Amino acid sequence: EGDNNKIDTLVQTIAIYSQELELQNLELQRVYGTLEKSHKLYSSIFLNSPNGYVVCNANLRVKEYSKFFEEGLNVDLLEKDIHISTIIDDKDKEIFISNIKQLTSTSKVKKSSFECNLINGIPVKISFEIIDINNESLYLLIFTDITKERESILSLNNHNKRLHDILDKIPFKIYVVSKEYDIQFANKSIRDINGDYFGKKCYTYVNHKQQPCPWCKI
Repeated sequence: EGDNNKIDTLVQTIAIYSQELELQNLELQRVYGTLEKSHKLYSSIFLNSPNGYVVCNANLRVKEYSKFFEEGLNVDLLEKDIHISTIIDDKDKEIFISNIKQLTSTSKVKKSSFECNLINGIPVKISFEIIDINNESLYLLIFTDITKERESILSLNNHNKRLHDILDKIPFKIYVVSKEYDIQFANKSIRDINGDYFGKKCYTYVNHKQQPCPWCKI
């Protein structure tokens, strides 16, 4: 009878452990399912982001990249362990390499950004960051298409040029001043008399004074 009691106790103990293992297994499945959903979510964000994401190893060989690069580049970034500079326009490669070397040559700086063109002519701003994953230093490059920004700047510059051309044709003196008394623009009528206005204060450029004019309303 004593042996039977021991067996019953052992069976009960095994049953308890079995239940605990089953509960742990269910919890592990739940956690795994949550992690899998998170992985799919972040992978989708990474792959489908309007920005271009590239992860490189220490030799700047591409390990992962987003779909941003699949249109127009005609380059498989994972083919033959490709170097990231392959997708940079030839005339900007030197700038690109210089900025990368500057960042990787010091441990003090972890982030940097600069602008250049891709091989398909798209102007981009590149944010470059060193990240550490599992004791491995990887480089994360984020490419942002700045075509619209470049077009806006060009349009604004053209607008300003047309405005300046109009003001230059006016036969009396016109100049534009900032709140800090800096000359922003002076038309031809005043430039012909006072010369170049760049870097000059209005009270010096116009009235040859060393202090703001006492009647000034700025």
